[in-house]
Amino acid sequence: MKKAGKKEILQKLINIFSKYENVSTLVREEAEVLFGPDDNKCLLLQYVREILGTVKITQIRKFFSHIRNLEVVWADKPASKEIDKSDLVELRKFMMFVRYAIGRKYLDPSLKDFFSVLIQRIHTYEDFRRFVDIFEALVAYYVYLSTVEERRPRRPLPRVR
Repeated sequence: MKKAGKKEILQKLINIFSKYENVSTLVREEAEVLFGPDDNKCLLLQYVREILGTVKITQIRKFFSHIRNLEVVWADKPASKEIDKSDLVELRKFMMFVRYAIGRKYLDPSLKDFFSVLIQRIHTYEDFRRFVDIFEALVAYYVYLSTVEERRPRRPLPRVR
């Protein structure tokens, strides 16, 4: 059986994301796909494995910090409240920064689709908090896989005769 590549895994994730109206329901219903524990069923882990090496962790952390800053600023907002228009503008600006980074070749282009589909499903502050959970998992998987890949013994180069 052929191993699924980045495009196939991303498409599976987008199809799953698209089944739900909001991120809160997505996380509640698809936790195994997003967070594991079975590596074979965790599409988010598989996706991160595919983008590993095409994205620098500093860039991912930069975007994650931006989202975390919004989380801190919005911490006192009631979870069930719809996101204010001004806050929605701040959230949509995140996609502008993602596109810029892709244009500069700092981020893998597939991340635009990944984030775009999720952000379209953020309607309340609870949805935003669940988006932060997904992003946090992406960062954690990236760090984990980066560490695992570094420890993996490298194959010796073939001898030239």
